Formats: sequence, structure tokens, C-alpha cells
Amino acid sequence: MSPHPSPVCRLALVLLGAVLIAAPISRAVADDGVPAAPPAAERTAPPWNIPITEETTAGEILHRVVAITGLPIVYDPQNKAVRGERIACEITLHGGAEDIIAQLRQLFFPNNLTIVHHGEGRASTYHVVDTRGGQVLQLRPEFASVTAENVARIEQQVGRFITTWIPVQHITDLRAARGALQRIVSQGNVGNVTEVPAASGFVVTDFAPNVAAIFRLLQGMEDQALAGRVQAGTTIMIEVKHARADLLAAQLTQHFAKDTPAAEEARARAPAPDVVTPRPLRITGDLRTNRLLVSGSKEDIEAVAAAVNLLDAAVPAQAAPAPAKETVVMIRLEHAKANEAAGALMNLYARRTTGRSTPGPRVVPDARTNSLLVAADDETLAAVRDLISLIDQPAPADGE
Repeated sequence: MSPHPSPVCRLALVLLGAVLIAAPISRAVADDGVPAAPPAAERTAPPWNIPITEETTAGEILHRVVAITGLPIVYDPQNKAVRGERIACEITLHGGAEDIIAQLRQLFFPNNLTIVHHGEGRASTYHVVDTRGGQVLQLRPEFASVTAENVARIEQQVGRFITTWIPVQHITDLRAARGALQRIVSQGNVGNVTEVPAASGFVVTDFAPNVAAIFRLLQGMEDQALAGRVQAGTTIMIEVKHARADLLAAQLTQHFAKDTPAAEEARARAPAPDVVTPRPLRITGDLRTNRLLVSGSKEDIEAVAAAVNLLDAAVPAQAAPAPAKETVVMIRLEHAKANEAAGALMNLYARRTTGRSTPGPRVVPDARTNSLLVAADDETLAAVRDLISLIDQPAPADGE
């Protein structure tokens, strides 16, 4: 036998060597980009600690994370950003699944890579997406509520792709605002801002830090718009100390929407050309600052402010026996003037309740509707109605 192998034998040895060399690679990353299942002995239970202490690539980091955690991370091993660009850092990835994914997003963001979550339950996967190429279309945002309380945390979530709804109250030109905001979002059809005038707000889709920046900018624009209205004298802000601003606004709106018969008759008549139509009264509760925003005429604003002083009362501490439940009612006057009737009632009860533990009623006149807002328990309220029936009498004719 010849001591040298035949050409056929040499070819067989080359092919066998290629298979042996390629075998570890095929176990590390499958052809479709999904890491093959690593040996069970390498995996540990969360929380995980995965140190990254030397210069490496995103692909090598992803393979190590999958080997230890078993997380279903999908990526293209041939992508240049995954296999070619080096990452130099000394950190330790720590925590559960969501913590690890959030830290990977921050680590990969300078390399234009992000991680998008797809599916639920057993079909849940994490896709590594190159934001510079055609894979932008694969970016599917997850909804996140952005508020004044959590915006600081949202802006730290680098690489997280989200969409949110941001309502506004005082910005009137939403289209112009959207033009300014559009310059902040990620370019290349990644980020987007859409105004919804019918609902007074914006739909914002982008990476979390950009969404947080837009939220803060809209807050500033809201404050500027409100300041302009207050300076013009058409709107005031009333701080609500005890009640919820939105609930109090609804209660006040329901009350002041009712006009007197004389006012309804006047509104039914067409105004003369030289008559200026009064500005309509609007009451809005701002939950962010727990304030009321009141727009309208000077008389309307003063009436609302007086009503707020009556209704925005602290809830008394529980004691035994519990005080009688207080009710707030509006009583219209036919003949007497509201201011004079309120003064007469308060003077009368000031004398009757002197030295007593039971407080008298609280009465606020509303000159616009010529009515009284009365807050009292049921027994006192019945007595007040009787007194008002005596006070609200037509003026005597001359000579009587």
C-alpha cells in the first residue's frame, strides 16, 4: 500500500475537518439567527449575574446571555452591528429577564441596536433590531403611560421603543405644536408625533428618552399657553386644598350652567350689533396641580371663587358622635337680592348660634343667578328654607 493517501482520501479528510470546525458554530447560533439551546449545565436560575469584562461583540454577548439565562433572543449573526462592531466595557448584567433585556438595550444602543419584545407566553421572543437599516419596519412599539410621576424613569430606559398618549388642555394650535415636536423624534421614519385635535392630545411613538423629552416640552408649552390666558384676564387659577379638582369642576359646572329665567329670555333674543356677547363660563379641573382653571367674565369668576370657598372644605376628623351630614343646595330668589338675603341669614344665625357647639349654615350669594348656595345639615336646611320664604317677598307698594 502506498504511504500517501489517494486524492479521494485527501478530499474526505478536508470535508471531515470542515465539519468538525463548523460544528461548535452551528451549536452556538442557528441558521435563522436563533441561538441553539445550550447545555442545561450552563444555565442558572434568576436573578442572574453576567460579567462583561473584556472587549467583545454584541453577538458574543448575546450568545453568552442565552447560554446562561435561556431567554428566547432572536438575532441575525451576519449583521455587521452584531458581529463586526466591538464593544469595550466592564459591567455585570444583573437581575431577572426584564432587567437583563433593559441593560442589553442600554449596552447596544450606541451600536444602533435595540431589542423588541414580540408575542406573549410561550410564544414570547426578543428580537435584536438594527435601527439603521430596513429592520426599522420591525420596530413594534409597546404602550407606556407617561406621567409627571414616572417621566424621570421613562427617560432612563434607553433603547426601549414605546408609544403613548399625551393629552393637553391649553394648547390651541396642535398642528403648529406638532411641527415643533417632530424635530425632536428619531429620524428615518423611526419616531413620529401625530396630533388628534378632536381629543386634544398627541400620539407619540419613539425611543423612551425622546418620548420623555416631548412630554416635558409639552408641559412647558402648556404652562406658557395658560400663563398667556391668565395675563389676558380671561382665566384665573384657583388652588383646591381639600377636594379633587376634577370632581369640584364638574359640580360647579353643573350649578353655573343653570341660568335664571331672565337670562334665558335675554339669550333667546338676538343681540344688537353693538352689543358684545359675554364670554362663556368654563371650569376645568387640572389634576396635575389640583387647581381649577376658570374662564369667563369678571362676575362669573368672582361667583365661582366664592362657591369654591364654600365647597372646598376639609373633611372633619372622625369623632363620636359623628356630626350630621351636610348638604349643599342652590335656592333661587324671586324678589329679594341675593347679597342682602345672605347677609340677613348670616346675621340671624350668628346671634342664634352664639355659645352653641352646633355651627350654623354656610351661605354664599350668587348675584349672577340671584340665588343662594347653602351648606347645612337637613334640619338646619329646612329652617333656612322657611326663613328664606319670609325674606323673599315682593317689596311693598308705595303707601302701604
